[in-house]
Amino acid sequence: MINRLKAVAVRNLEKMSFTQELIQRYKHYRVDCYVVSYPKSGRTWLRVMLAKALAVHFNISYELVSDPIATVHAAGKRHPWIRFTHLNVSISKEHIDFQKWYATKFRNKKVIFLVRDPRDVLVSYFFHRTRRNNEEHSLENFIKHPAWGIDRLISFMNDGYTYRHLPKDFLLIQYEDLHHDGKTELKHILEFVGIENILDNTVEQALEYAQFDNMRKMSMSTLSDNKRLKPITSDDPESFKVRKGKIGGFTEYLSSSDIAYLNDKIRHDLLPVFGYKNLI
Repeated sequence: MINRLKAVAVRNLEKMSFTQELIQRYKHYRVDCYVVSYPKSGRTWLRVMLAKALAVHFNISYELVSDPIATVHAAGKRHPWIRFTHLNVSISKEHIDFQKWYATKFRNKKVIFLVRDPRDVLVSYFFHRTRRNNEEHSLENFIKHPAWGIDRLISFMNDGYTYRHLPKDFLLIQYEDLHHDGKTELKHILEFVGIENILDNTVEQALEYAQFDNMRKMSMSTLSDNKRLKPITSDDPESFKVRKGKIGGFTEYLSSSDIAYLNDKIRHDLLPVFGYKNLI
């Protein structure tokens, strides 16, 4: 009797696993564009920005939006389906094989590669893992950590750009450019994913909606049930998913020796195409 029950349980688990695999395959099939980024490079900000832009473009009256796919679905449209991914870099300590990802899973997909100043990324990621994930790290050791530090971040950025010829189409977007000229950059992104006849008002509303002060307020009130945006501790600003969004904020946390260490890594190892060497 027990063996029969075990056999039934195994078959049920196999069916569930097969069903989940089919769901994931369908979700991938529906995707038009993947936004690929290292953690803390601004994807939450871009996700909210795109969701609002699509809501305005498709005349959706929802006051609150935070996910592009949900927005497109609510509009009764099939495109564009935009998914965001870190390629498991925050879960796995293994090297991310961009050549394999781009040549297989993404070969028929558009890819937006979102990057940010590595120094700002590492400080923000440090607070994410210590305040939101409750891990124990010192900032000095974190930036040198083999799985979370500068070497892996630079490898991710370099490889993500080097194999850009393998997906269907590729667009490099820099966090700092979104800050400096959000109107031009967001319009470029919308055109890249297939949106036509974009009105200036659409872009302007999206940028205003995605302002950091507004996103922080929403994460504490109207979107507080959203696990992606919800702060861990409301009285600890460093535990917020949306912390500061400040360019060059790393100088407030890193010691002069840590900055010198990161600058040396960026100068010698990071591809010049990103332009971050020019900021040193």
